[in-house]
Amino acid sequence: MDHKDADGAAAAVKYILGLEQQMMMTGDTEEWEAHSHRSCGFCASRLEQARTIAERGDIYTGGEVKATIETIYERDAITGVWPLDIAIREDSTRITDSSGEVLYESERRIAKHRAEIGIRDGEWVLVGIGQIPEASS
Repeated sequence: MDHKDADGAAAAVKYILGLEQQMMMTGDTEEWEAHSHRSCGFCASRLEQARTIAERGDIYTGGEVKATIETIYERDAITGVWPLDIAIREDSTRITDSSGEVLYESERRIAKHRAEIGIRDGEWVLVGIGQIPEASS
């Protein structure tokens, strides 16, 4: 992540997505917020969920997230953003309330996405995660 190039972008995506589980478990959102761009809808929804879990006193277990980089594209000269195709593996997850009632449960899953990452004030920020665009014909 120290390098402000494609390799740094790849390392930053892995690092930032790796923050999610700890944020959900502890309610500490500071690092996630520091590495999330204000336009990142994915980032905002994960942040909102972490805050809800913390506010209600729910318990989050599992859910380790690992990103595998599949393709790194050239940095967009206008926006300064690096697009990357990634596979995100999220381990099985369970959210329970304080009495132990299961509120949410999911199996381990792997999904492919397009991530976009940029630099703000010298630090990497996740700009967005979305679908991989279909190849144009």
